Amino acid sequence: MEPNSLDAVVSSVRDKDPVVLVHYLTGGYAKRAGDLQVVPDKVAKSSDMSHRFRMELEGTHEGNNLYSFENLKQIDDKGRLEEKRFMSANPRDISDGIIWAKKEALTKGSDEAKAQAWYVVPQDCGGYALLNYLDPTYLLGMINKTPNLAACGRPNESVFGVTPLIGIWVIVKPRDKECIHQHTPEV
Repeated sequence: MEPNSLDAVVSSVRDKDPVVLVHYLTGGYAKRAGDLQVVPDKVAKSSDMSHRFRMELEGTHEGNNLYSFENLKQIDDKGRLEEKRFMSANPRDISDGIIWAKKEALTKGSDEAKAQAWYVVPQDCGGYALLNYLDPTYLLGMINKTPNLAACGRPNESVFGVTPLIGIWVIVKPRDKECIHQHTPEV
């Protein structure tokens, strides 16, 4: 894993290169499987694009960049080609989980568009917190944090503006057929 994932962020935005979201605490990677799953296993096959994302710069708010995360999975669960889908918080209940929605233009100002935009905030201990633009007190985390079990990715409410380890992600360039991240950081 790259010690500084800023290169992966920059190349994904500038060159439209794919990235993988690796959970800082568990080492599992984010994968579109229904909602968002954080999977501790090795990447199964390179043709399954459900773990690859493309970051796009959507705009700015009060001097901070806003990004969207397009999932590169192209075939739906029934084997049909589908339109692009973007990682989104549920605009009606942000704590309800991640949904995959068609692109909404942020210029519309709708809750659906705001739910697809994310602040990507560098953390002192490494990695990034992904805070939802619709309500930045919520950051992308998960329900279960057991290192060897799959977990459901979900917006978690931060407490007093502190980013817990469960809400920190490392953004890396994908590597096929190998484990992305194998150690759990010291806490």
